[in-house]
Amino acid sequence: IVVDSLTTLMFQFEASLERRKAILNLFKALSETGASCIATSEVRSRGPNRVFQTEEFLSHGVINLFSTPDGIRILRIEKMRGIDHDLLPRPYIIGKNGIEVYPKEKLSQSTLSSLNFL
Repeated sequence: IVVDSLTTLMFQFEASLERRKAILNLFKALSETGASCIATSEVRSRGPNRVFQTEEFLSHGVINLFSTPDGIRILRIEKMRGIDHDLLPRPYIIGKNGIEVYPKEKLSQSTLSSLNFL
């Protein structure tokens, strides 16, 4: 199940408590289906001091997707409850077989700094 996007849902509620309840109810309903679920959300800030959003705290996993000015696509797993995972940003492509991540590729310092990872 894909929910695209939680950002749209967030704009329906003025108070943060209402937003939190709405997300909790949605996540509970999705969990009860037993299906694998993905929800997209727009990141409102980034970098080492970024503010995490309610949906990020309440979800089981957070995967951020970035694109550099020169077109390199980068994936970073911020959180994945109960699963050991790589914390480093990694390049990826979207091809005919879906998303392919290149875990052995290292990104240059200039690429990382362009995305405020440093």
